[in-house]
Amino acid sequence: MLGMSKIDIVKRVKKAQGVQKMEENPKSGPKSTPSKPQRYKTFNEFYPFYLSEHKNSTNRLLHFIGSFSALIQFSLALSLLEPIFILTAILSGYAFAWVGHFIVEKNRPATFTYPLYSLMGDWKMFFELLLRRRKFSEFES
Repeated sequence: MLGMSKIDIVKRVKKAQGVQKMEENPKSGPKSTPSKPQRYKTFNEFYPFYLSEHKNSTNRLLHFIGSFSALIQFSLALSLLEPIFILTAILSGYAFAWVGHFIVEKNRPATFTYPLYSLMGDWKMFFELLLRRRKFSEFES
């Protein structure tokens, strides 16, 4: 967390703990307002949120590499009948994605709140990037 002030670090920790907004009350001082995560009823409602958490092109690239690596390792598990590759596929897929979130994009992975929709979003974005239906850098100037 180089270059971050103590206030920025506290805000980031509170946000990760579910506190979204700090409000100043002149009588009682600062108070925290806990936020409830929005519940999405369908994947189509969720996917725009998913993309908003993946605006950085480096984060998208890391997700792409992690997903591609997972595909190769799942293929090895099936072709060589080596179950260890299933474990390495899962670990490498998440490792790349979480580096993209925690270090690059500096946000919390949607996997923690929406595990199934997040997994579906990972693969939808992967194939959109692979087929060039979506750009790695569409949100950056």
